[in-house]
Amino acid sequence: MACPKEGVIGKILTFTIRGKNGLGSPTDTDSLPTYKVYKTNIDDPIITGTMSKLNDNNTTGLYEAQLNITEDNNFYIYNTYTIDIKTTIETVPVAVTYSFLAVGTERQQC
Repeated sequence: MACPKEGVIGKILTFTIRGKNGLGSPTDTDSLPTYKVYKTNIDDPIITGTMSKLNDNNTTGLYEAQLNITEDNNFYIYNTYTIDIKTTIETVPVAVTYSFLAVGTERQQC
């Protein structure tokens, strides 16, 4: 499961999850995972959506979604956002949470 720690204003942020069964092996979820994006200290989500199965023919249980990090979508520089993902695996509810900071420019890696 992965999500970048920073979302760059004007860029796309991609996040993923991998479904796993009780033994830890990759498995498809019972239905496509859904997500809600929250700005810190705001009760209502600013974006909601459903994740897509990634490379269905060659992977098991891998899902992704993308967010367009723009002010039109209520993302603002130096604000923190939480992605709350929910699904079920073998009828068991599963929740995953990611957080990221919106930044103005890409940072160069050392």
